[in-house]
Amino acid sequence: MPGFRVRTAREEDVEQLVEMGLCAYPDSGGFEVRRRNLMQNSFGNLNDVRVIEKDGRIAGQAALYSIELWLGGRRVPSAAVASVSVAPGERREGISRALLEQLHAEVDAQKAALTLLYPFREGFYARLGYATTAPLVTIRVATGAFAHAPFLADAALGFAFRTLEGPLVAEARLLYEEVAATQAGRMVRTEARWLRLFSREARHWMAAVGTSGRVEGYVSFSYDVPVSHGRQTLVVHELTARDGRARRALLFALGKQRDQVDDVELTAAHGDPLLFAFYDAPGSRRGIAAIEHPLGTLGAGPMVRLADAARALTLRGYPVDGELDIVVSETSATSKTLHLVVRNGAGQASSDGERPAGADRAGKRPVIELLLSTLGSIVAAGLQPSDAAELGLLRGQVTAVAMADSLFAGPRFQCLDPF
Repeated sequence: MPGFRVRTAREEDVEQLVEMGLCAYPDSGGFEVRRRNLMQNSFGNLNDVRVIEKDGRIAGQAALYSIELWLGGRRVPSAAVASVSVAPGERREGISRALLEQLHAEVDAQKAALTLLYPFREGFYARLGYATTAPLVTIRVATGAFAHAPFLADAALGFAFRTLEGPLVAEARLLYEEVAATQAGRMVRTEARWLRLFSREARHWMAAVGTSGRVEGYVSFSYDVPVSHGRQTLVVHELTARDGRARRALLFALGKQRDQVDDVELTAAHGDPLLFAFYDAPGSRRGIAAIEHPLGTLGAGPMVRLADAARALTLRGYPVDGELDIVVSETSATSKTLHLVVRNGAGQASSDGERPAGADRAGKRPVIELLLSTLGSIVAAGLQPSDAAELGLLRGQVTAVAMADSLFAGPRFQCLDPF
């Protein structure tokens, strides 16, 4: 767009960028906190920040971090957009759109599959091709409810609960990678990210150690006490367990803090069976006429945009083998067909004219039709194809939707490392 130029941020820009960020996100910490976060954080540094100039003056900024996410058992190169902000006097001039278009071009040049961001306004980003991933459910469970869940006490037999320190830390990090490969949306953590997590003074780490002496799970949590000597909530930031029994054992250990803690706050992906686990979860908290037993809140996760549909389909993993034709539209006037062939859990996707090896001839595969943004949510383990069909966002015969459901089956998206 005439008059706009995007470049990498420089040290002499920092003071102005911090001030701009404070205007856009006034609840995100003071000047020094934001300055340090711009210069160096666990996802990147100032070299990852882009500024957009309008007629030679800085009008907006955003960070673009290279990340990897686990999807379908494979590490998928992706990009994270953060801290998009525009100077107060430059708003409503198309600056954010121009900046994001440049960032999208960079992501494509890096051969990443997905771009993710946490939106301030979802509608704006939807117009740029982003779609929601899976919603997250945050529940608040009275610690007394843990005592009345016998399946937790049974699971805890044979476990010892220890502070996560020393050699246990290395075991926990290996366990994270093992578990992340079975989930959707967990980030491949760098050394800087681990150091940042462990350096937070308010966070506490506890491991569940099995009879073999091996770490079978761990939990990271903090205590929230809004009023001195008031009701205390234990907030779980991460719970990683090798299997369901280790997960239940850790929940039992958290419930043992009921002499100190009134509630335990847990966040899970939509559809997690944990949401059905507790009786009388609100404890002494009372509901209202419309909701007698409030359990928690439902919130949106990050939004996702496909950098390249064929690339994203090829890079992620799949639980079953199969073939599918995907007719993708970016507008009502244009569309293209992608041929997806999955063998041994690995996908190969090509567009018209590029036939993957071993594929059946055209016309024999089941076909679904959808917008590119909807496909982005499905690829990122957000919407299931049958859910998209129910909402009118996907069309296809019953057999085609069933095939798509089986190919994209698995845990819903949940990122534990917001950026």
